[in-house]
Amino acid sequence: MSIIKPRKLDALTDGSALYGEDDGEADAFEPLTAEQAKAWRAAQPNMSAWFTLAWQCLAIAVVGGATAMLVGEAQAKSLIYGGVAVIVPAALMVLGMNGSLMRRLSAYPAGPLLGFAILELIKLVLSVGLMFAAPQAVENLSWLAMLVGVVVALKVHWLVLGFRTMRARRVV
Repeated sequence: MSIIKPRKLDALTDGSALYGEDDGEADAFEPLTAEQAKAWRAAQPNMSAWFTLAWQCLAIAVVGGATAMLVGEAQAKSLIYGGVAVIVPAALMVLGMNGSLMRRLSAYPAGPLLGFAILELIKLVLSVGLMFAAPQAVENLSWLAMLVGVVVALKVHWLVLGFRTMRARRVV
C-alpha cells in the first residue's frame, strides 16, 4: 500500500507551476482608481428590477392573449396563472430587497447575503405554493400551459438583460 502525500495545489510533480506560470509569480492585483471605477460604473447598464417585472408581465399578457386566440381560454388562463406564480413572488422579493429588513441586515458583513437568501427562500416557497394551489384556482387547469407560462416568465428577464447590455455597448 502506498502513502499519498499532500502537495501544493498550484504545483505539478516536476515543480513547474500550473496554468503556464513558469516564474511562480501571479500578476499583481491593481485596484481601480476612482476615475476608472466611475468609468466602469457608467459603462454598466443600469436596470431596475421593476423594469424587468414589467417586461415579464407584458410577455405573459402577449403570450396569454395569443394562446387565448389560437388554443383556447382555459389554456390561456393556465398560462397566465403560471406567469403569475413567478411574477408575484418576484415582485414581493423586490419589495423585500428594498425594505427595512435589508436595511437592518446591511449593518453586518454577511447581512445582505443572509437577507437575500431568506427572501429567495420565501420566493421559492410562495411560487411552489401557488403552483400547488393551481388546480383549485384555475378551472380546467392545463399543466402544460401553466408550465409554458412559468418558463416564459422566467426567461424574459434574460432577454431583457441581453437587450439592455447590447444597447449599452452600442457605440453612438
